[in-house]
Amino acid sequence: MIWIGLIIIVLTFAAIIKKWEARACLFIAGLLMCLISGNPLGAIDAFTKALVNSFLVPIIACAMGFAYVINMTGCDKHFSYLALRHVIKIKAFLVPLAVLVIWVFSIAINSPAGLAAAVAPIIIPVLIRAGVHPAMAAATVLLGTWGEFVSIASSLMAVVGSISHTDVPTIVLMVLPGSLAGLVVSCLGLWVISIFRKEDKGYTGPSEDLGNANANLLEEVRSFKVNYLKALMPILPIVLLILGTDQVGWIMKFTVPQAMILCTMLTLLVSWTSPFEAMRKFCSGMGEGFASIAALIAAAGVFTAGMNALGMIDALIEVMKSSQHIAKIAASWGTFVIAALSGSGDAACLAFNTSITPHAAAMGLDPNYLGAAAYMGAALGRTLSPVAGVTLICASVAKVDPMDLTKRVGLVVIATNLVGMIVVQYILA
Repeated sequence: MIWIGLIIIVLTFAAIIKKWEARACLFIAGLLMCLISGNPLGAIDAFTKALVNSFLVPIIACAMGFAYVINMTGCDKHFSYLALRHVIKIKAFLVPLAVLVIWVFSIAINSPAGLAAAVAPIIIPVLIRAGVHPAMAAATVLLGTWGEFVSIASSLMAVVGSISHTDVPTIVLMVLPGSLAGLVVSCLGLWVISIFRKEDKGYTGPSEDLGNANANLLEEVRSFKVNYLKALMPILPIVLLILGTDQVGWIMKFTVPQAMILCTMLTLLVSWTSPFEAMRKFCSGMGEGFASIAALIAAAGVFTAGMNALGMIDALIEVMKSSQHIAKIAASWGTFVIAALSGSGDAACLAFNTSITPHAAAMGLDPNYLGAAAYMGAALGRTLSPVAGVTLICASVAKVDPMDLTKRVGLVVIATNLVGMIVVQYILA
C-alpha cells in the first residue's frame, strides 16, 4: 500500500509542477488513496471538515476582505509611496533598502502575486530610473515577497496555529529572530550580487523600455501628497495584534478577524469611502480567500486523509522518529524544492503541515517551529521558481526573462533558507 501511495504522491507533485490545478490534483490524489484503502467517504469527510474550520476560515476570509478594501481605497499606494520616497534618497544602498521595504510590504499584503501586481508597476520603474538594472530591479521586488512568512494575517501560519493551539501573533514572535536573520541575509546577499554584477547603479537604458506611462514616475513618487493616516492603514492590523499579544500586552487582545474588521471600518473613516462599495469589495475578497486558500487547505486535507488511510503518515513518522534531523531537513528543504519546482509555496507548505506537523510532538519536536520552518522553506522556494506567479509578474513589468530573476536570487534564497533553518529549528526550538 505504501508503495502505491508513494507513486500517487510523486505523480501528484509532478502534475502540480506542470501547473495543473493544485486543488484538483491534491483532492483527486487523496480521493484515490482513500478508494484504494476502502474508505472513499473519508476523503469527503476531510474536505467538508476543513471547509467549516471555525479557526481558519474566518481568518482567511477577513484578511482577504481587508486587503481588497485597502486596495480599493488606495491606502496601499500611500503606504508604498511613503516608503519609496525615503528609499530613493539613498542610492548607494538602494537594492538592500528596496528588499527591506518590499519585505515589510509583504507582511501587510501577504499575497506575493497580489503584492507584485500592486507595487511592481510602481517600484520597478522607480528603481530603474534610479540606475538599477531592470533584471536586478525585478529581482529586488521578487526577493522581498517572502516576508509573508511573518504576516500575522497569514492563513498558512494559521494552519500551524490550529495544530498547536497557539495564536498566530505568538508564533510569529517565536520565529521572528529567524525571519530577521534571513532578512539580513537576503538584503546583504542581493546587494553583494548587484555590486558584483555592476547592476546596483548607473543603468541608463532607453526610457521606452519602461513604457511612456511611467516616464514621470520617479517625480510622481517624490511629489505625491501622502496621507499619513491612509499610509498607516495597511499595517494597522499587524500593530494592533502585536500590541495585544500576551508577550506585549499594551492593549486588549484581538483575534485576527476582529483586527481586520475593526481596521476595515477605520479605513472607511480615514478614506471617506462609501460603506456600500466597501462592503461589496470586502465580500469579494472574502469570496476570493475562500475559493483560493480555504479550498486549497480543504484539498490538502483530503490528500492527508488519503496518506493516512494507506498508512503512509505512520510510516513517515517512524522514519522521522529515528532522527529529528530528518524531520527538520524535510520541513525546510522538502517544501523548498517542491515550491521551487512547482511555483506554488502554498501547496508544498500545506501538504507538509497537514500531514507531518500534527505529529511533531511524537517526534520530540515543537509543532510551531517545525510548521514555521516548512512555511519559510516553501515561501523561499516559491521565490526561486521561474514559473511562480509573482516571478512572472515582476519579470513582465521589467520586460526581462523570468530566468534572469532566478539567476540573481538563487544563491541568496538558498543561503536565506539555510540560515532560517539553523535559527528557527536549531537555536530557537
